[in-house]
Amino acid sequence: MSEVQIHIPVDTERSDTSEDADREEMKWESKQEQYVTNLRDDCLNLSNQHNVASLNNKSRYIRFSLPAIILPLLLGTVSQFVPSGYEYISNVGLTVTGVLNGVNTFYNYGKKATIHNEFAGKYAELAGYISTELVKPKRHRIALDVFLEKITTKLNDINNSAPQL
Repeated sequence: MSEVQIHIPVDTERSDTSEDADREEMKWESKQEQYVTNLRDDCLNLSNQHNVASLNNKSRYIRFSLPAIILPLLLGTVSQFVPSGYEYISNVGLTVTGVLNGVNTFYNYGKKATIHNEFAGKYAELAGYISTELVKPKRHRIALDVFLEKITTKLNDINNSAPQL
């Protein structure tokens, strides 16, 4: 195996006069501030949409789970008092319970509710981060180009892993 050598040049006189040393930060102007405000509003909107999706899935989960829990308990209690010839009521009740459990397992509403709730929080957190920066006076804010890089990277990461609405 051959050895690889890396050569790192020592600073020269010209390295202090390079263009990187003269870099100026991107200024916060009204057009750029409006763009960042729109990003914040989009994050809040997506947070609200995921929150609604979470609540809908939670409602579905309860709608299918509660009868599946109560029905067998009720049938077990009432079965002692059912006259002969009506045993099919227990079979129908247990079949309905099985179907409800199957729907809940197949569509997994509980997990969907949790995931949408998690992403609602992530979007709200990013919107809060943006708002925190916008509240500061312009002279105390971080450079706009650095801030845009941070928030667009975070927003893209969240968007790429977010569940469908």
